[in-house]
Amino acid sequence: MTTRGAEELSMSPPSGSGMAGVADVKRMRRESFGPWGSPCKKILYYCPQMKDLAHAVAAHAQGDMTITLGDISWKRFPDGFPNVFVEGAESIRGKHVAFLASFNNPETIFEQISVIYSLPKMFIASFTLILPFFPTGTAERVEREGEVPTAVTLARILSHIPLSRGGPCSTIIFDIH
Repeated sequence: MTTRGAEELSMSPPSGSGMAGVADVKRMRRESFGPWGSPCKKILYYCPQMKDLAHAVAAHAQGDMTITLGDISWKRFPDGFPNVFVEGAESIRGKHVAFLASFNNPETIFEQISVIYSLPKMFIASFTLILPFFPTGTAERVEREGEVPTAVTLARILSHIPLSRGGPCSTIIFDIH
Protein backbone atom coordinates (compact mmCIF):
# COMPACT_ATOMS: atom_id res chain seq x y z
CA MET A 1 0.00 0.00 0.00
CA THR A 2 1.32 3.47 -0.79
CA THR A 3 1.80 6.09 1.88
CA ARG A 4 -1.19 7.97 0.51
CA GLY A 5 -3.36 4.82 0.73
CA ALA A 6 -2.36 4.24 4.33
CA GLU A 7 -3.29 7.83 5.20
CA GLU A 8 -6.69 7.47 3.53
CA LEU A 9 -7.53 4.35 5.51
CA SER A 10 -6.33 5.57 8.91
CA MET A 11 -9.01 6.35 11.45
CA SER A 12 -7.74 9.86 12.15
CA PRO A 13 -9.35 12.51 9.95
CA PRO A 14 -7.24 14.66 7.67
CA SER A 15 -6.22 17.88 9.41
CA GLY A 16 -8.75 20.68 9.19
CA SER A 17 -11.53 18.49 7.81
CA GLY A 18 -13.53 18.00 11.01
CA MET A 19 -16.32 15.44 11.18
CA ALA A 20 -16.75 15.30 7.41
CA GLY A 21 -13.23 13.88 7.21
CA VAL A 22 -14.08 11.10 9.66
CA ALA A 23 -17.15 10.16 7.63
CA ASP A 24 -15.08 10.12 4.43
CA VAL A 25 -12.44 7.91 6.02
CA LYS A 26 -15.08 5.48 7.27
CA ARG A 27 -16.75 5.42 3.85
CA MET A 28 -13.44 4.76 2.07
CA ARG A 29 -12.59 2.01 4.54
CA ARG A 30 -15.99 0.38 4.10
CA GLU A 31 -15.80 0.61 0.31
CA SER A 32 -12.32 -0.92 0.30
CA PHE A 33 -13.99 -4.25 1.11
CA GLY A 34 -16.31 -4.01 -1.89
CA PRO A 35 -19.88 -2.78 -2.31
CA TRP A 36 -22.37 -3.15 0.51
CA GLY A 37 -25.52 -4.94 -0.50
CA SER A 38 -28.92 -3.44 0.09
CA PRO A 39 -30.36 -4.40 3.50
CA CYS A 40 -33.62 -5.17 1.65
CA LYS A 41 -31.89 -7.95 -0.27
CA LYS A 42 -31.06 -10.93 1.91
CA ILE A 43 -29.48 -14.27 1.17
CA LEU A 44 -30.96 -17.04 3.29
CA TYR A 45 -29.02 -20.23 3.85
CA TYR A 46 -30.62 -23.11 5.71
CA CYS A 47 -29.94 -26.56 7.08
CA PRO A 48 -31.63 -29.52 5.33
CA GLN A 49 -34.28 -29.85 8.07
CA MET A 50 -35.47 -26.29 7.39
CA LYS A 51 -35.74 -26.45 3.59
CA ASP A 52 -39.54 -26.16 3.48
CA LEU A 53 -39.61 -23.25 5.93
CA ALA A 54 -36.81 -21.44 4.07
CA HIS A 55 -38.71 -21.73 0.77
CA ALA A 56 -41.90 -20.47 2.46
CA VAL A 57 -40.07 -17.48 3.97
CA ALA A 58 -38.52 -16.57 0.60
CA ALA A 59 -41.89 -16.84 -1.14
CA HIS A 60 -43.53 -14.46 1.35
CA ALA A 61 -41.04 -11.58 1.05
CA GLN A 62 -43.04 -8.39 0.47
CA GLY A 63 -42.40 -4.88 -0.78
CA ASP A 64 -38.76 -4.03 -1.42
CA MET A 65 -37.59 -7.06 0.54
CA THR A 66 -36.14 -9.85 -1.58
CA ILE A 67 -34.86 -13.11 -0.17
CA THR A 68 -32.62 -15.29 -2.28
CA LEU A 69 -32.02 -18.83 -1.08
CA GLY A 70 -28.39 -19.83 -0.79
CA ASP A 71 -27.20 -23.37 -1.48
CA ILE A 72 -25.10 -25.50 0.85
CA SER A 73 -23.85 -28.96 0.03
CA TRP A 74 -24.36 -31.15 3.13
CA LYS A 75 -22.30 -34.30 2.63
CA ARG A 76 -20.28 -36.60 4.87
CA PHE A 77 -16.77 -37.99 4.64
CA PRO A 78 -16.42 -41.79 4.86
CA ASP A 79 -15.59 -41.48 8.58
CA GLY A 80 -18.94 -39.73 9.20
CA PHE A 81 -17.66 -36.20 9.78
CA PRO A 82 -19.40 -33.38 7.90
CA ASN A 83 -18.18 -32.36 4.44
CA VAL A 84 -20.01 -29.05 4.07
CA PHE A 85 -19.57 -26.59 1.20
CA VAL A 86 -21.19 -23.15 0.75
CA GLU A 87 -21.97 -22.88 -2.95
CA GLY A 88 -21.24 -19.48 -4.53
CA ALA A 89 -19.34 -18.21 -1.50
CA GLU A 90 -17.50 -15.62 -3.58
CA SER A 91 -20.81 -14.02 -4.62
CA ILE A 92 -22.01 -13.27 -1.08
CA ARG A 93 -19.22 -10.80 -0.33
CA GLY A 94 -20.78 -7.54 0.87
CA LYS A 95 -24.27 -9.05 1.11
CA HIS A 96 -26.64 -9.41 4.06
CA VAL A 97 -26.78 -13.09 4.97
CA ALA A 98 -28.97 -15.15 7.30
CA PHE A 99 -28.86 -18.80 8.32
CA LEU A 100 -31.98 -20.73 9.32
CA ALA A 101 -30.82 -23.38 11.79
CA SER A 102 -32.44 -26.36 13.47
CA PHE A 103 -30.88 -27.66 16.66
CA ASN A 104 -33.59 -30.24 17.34
CA ASN A 105 -31.18 -33.10 16.56
CA PRO A 106 -27.84 -33.20 18.42
CA GLU A 107 -26.30 -35.14 15.52
CA THR A 108 -26.55 -32.12 13.18
CA ILE A 109 -25.59 -29.29 15.53
CA PHE A 110 -21.84 -29.56 14.86
CA GLU A 111 -22.17 -29.22 11.08
CA GLN A 112 -24.53 -26.26 11.46
CA ILE A 113 -22.20 -24.55 13.95
CA SER A 114 -19.41 -25.02 11.40
CA VAL A 115 -21.47 -23.16 8.77
CA ILE A 116 -22.59 -20.52 11.29
CA TYR A 117 -18.96 -19.81 12.18
CA SER A 118 -17.84 -19.77 8.52
CA LEU A 119 -20.42 -17.46 6.91
CA PRO A 120 -19.40 -14.26 8.78
CA LYS A 121 -15.79 -14.79 7.69
CA MET A 122 -16.78 -14.60 4.01
CA PHE A 123 -16.69 -10.76 4.03
CA ILE A 124 -20.47 -10.44 4.28
CA ALA A 125 -22.10 -7.14 5.25
CA SER A 126 -24.11 -8.63 8.12
CA PHE A 127 -25.05 -12.00 9.56
CA THR A 128 -28.29 -13.09 11.22
CA LEU A 129 -28.81 -16.47 12.85
CA ILE A 130 -32.44 -17.60 12.95
CA LEU A 131 -33.07 -20.37 15.45
CA PRO A 132 -36.77 -21.22 15.75
CA PHE A 133 -36.22 -23.46 18.77
CA PHE A 134 -33.49 -23.49 21.44
CA PRO A 135 -33.75 -27.12 22.58
CA THR A 136 -31.51 -27.25 25.63
CA GLY A 137 -33.33 -24.60 27.65
CA THR A 138 -34.26 -27.04 30.41
CA ALA A 139 -30.63 -27.59 31.36
CA GLU A 140 -29.58 -24.04 32.13
CA ARG A 141 -28.78 -24.55 35.80
CA VAL A 142 -27.05 -27.08 37.98
CA GLU A 143 -29.19 -28.41 40.81
CA ARG A 144 -26.74 -31.00 42.08
CA GLU A 145 -23.02 -31.61 41.83
CA GLY A 146 -22.01 -33.21 38.55
CA GLU A 147 -24.83 -31.92 36.32
CA VAL A 148 -23.65 -30.33 33.10
CA PRO A 149 -25.60 -27.22 32.02
CA THR A 150 -25.85 -27.91 28.29
CA ALA A 151 -27.92 -24.78 27.59
CA VAL A 152 -25.13 -22.61 28.97
CA THR A 153 -22.59 -24.44 26.80
CA LEU A 154 -24.66 -23.97 23.64
CA ALA A 155 -25.32 -20.31 24.51
CA ARG A 156 -21.56 -19.73 24.93
CA ILE A 157 -20.90 -21.33 21.55
CA LEU A 158 -23.50 -19.07 19.91
CA SER A 159 -22.19 -15.96 21.67
CA HIS A 160 -18.78 -16.47 20.07
CA ILE A 161 -19.92 -16.42 16.44
CA PRO A 162 -17.27 -14.42 14.55
CA LEU A 163 -17.98 -10.83 13.57
CA SER A 164 -19.08 -10.00 10.06
CA ARG A 165 -18.05 -6.74 8.37
CA GLY A 166 -21.19 -5.17 9.81
CA GLY A 167 -20.42 -6.22 13.38
CA PRO A 168 -21.72 -8.94 15.67
CA CYS A 169 -24.21 -11.58 14.65
CA SER A 170 -27.89 -10.87 15.20
CA THR A 171 -29.50 -13.93 16.75
CA ILE A 172 -33.25 -14.49 16.59
CA ILE A 173 -34.70 -17.26 18.79
CA PHE A 174 -38.44 -17.80 18.70
CA ASP A 175 -38.88 -20.49 21.38
CA ILE A 176 -36.47 -20.93 24.25
CA HIS A 177 -37.62 -24.25 25.64
